[in-house]
Amino acid sequence: MEVVIDLGLDGYVNGAIDADVAPELAIARAANELAAGIDTLHNLTLASFVTTLSMEQSGDLSATQAKTVLLELLGNGGDPRTSPRPRVLSASPRARSATSSRH
Repeated sequence: MEVVIDLGLDGYVNGAIDADVAPELAIARAANELAAGIDTLHNLTLASFVTTLSMEQSGDLSATQAKTVLLELLGNGGDPRTSPRPRVLSASPRARSATSSRH
């Protein structure tokens, strides 16, 4: 938690917690992915951070996928729900299940 506060990432963590993201998840992603991308943090909105973590928590993204999405958002900005990342998003179990049930 100290690195989160030292780097000024507590606003992201608090925003995620306020949106019902598990505190442990919010702290872990901030301390790891956000801290690693601190130089491009300006590309990531609080809303995109919260949405990505909510997608991970609900099972729409695996932990690995959520980490990848966060790193891409840090690099390029955008919305995790609409950004063109089918290789990441379509690999989730929920997405695969939805696709296979349509056939």
